[in-house]
Amino acid sequence: MRYVRRWLLAGVVASQAACGRATFVVQQYPGPPQPEGAVAVLRVNGNEDVRVLELDDRDVRAPLDRDVRLHIEMLPARHTVVVGAMGFENDPRAETSGKLAFRAQAGKVYRVAIGESPKDARVYEVDRASDAVVREATEPAPAPSPQGVSGVPTPALPSASGQ
Repeated sequence: MRYVRRWLLAGVVASQAACGRATFVVQQYPGPPQPEGAVAVLRVNGNEDVRVLELDDRDVRAPLDRDVRLHIEMLPARHTVVVGAMGFENDPRAETSGKLAFRAQAGKVYRVAIGESPKDARVYEVDRASDAVVREATEPAPAPSPQGVSGVPTPALPSASGQ
């Protein structure tokens, strides 16, 4: 049995090397896997200078080789993502994008790109096969919670008229 496993593993490694790029798929929702048409994908290309740090307030940072791509499967909904520049994903002092919001639709693929710095990041819907940009999907960031840090409601500020 070990012999068969070794050859199977060798075959998988050889097929990945022949294809050139491995894709790792991560399910970011509870329950059983859903069909491709029922989930959205956040794609991270290892050969780009952007790394996803958080998705919906969960730490999803992981090292990613340049010849690998990561697909994070999500249920259709509004999601938030925080990204940083490659190589700085584990540096707490490094600049990040802040929260970027986007509405993921079933069967669609999304990718984050940064401009001059992570602060210029945007979320794009991309073509599943070619990775070409279809449209910008970034939405306005969610409004801050009306509650204070400790969970106690923040006191109301007086109005400009003094009432």
